[in-house]
Amino acid sequence: MGSHHRYVLLARVNQFGFIRVLPRVERKEFLNVGTVLFCKKDRFLNVLFRLDI
Repeated sequence: MGSHHRYVLLARVNQFGFIRVLPRVERKEFLNVGTVLFCKKDRFLNVLFRLDI
C-alpha cells in the first residue's frame, strides 16, 4: 500500500508594508527599498531592506 499524508492548511493573518525612500517628494518619486512582515499569531516580525547607492 502507498503511504498517505494528511495536510492541514492553517489560516494565518499576515500583514506587510513597504519601506520607501522619497528622493524627490515634490515630484512624487519613490523607491521601494524594503518590506516589513508581521504575523501576530506566530509572534513573527521581520524587516528586509536593501539600498544600493
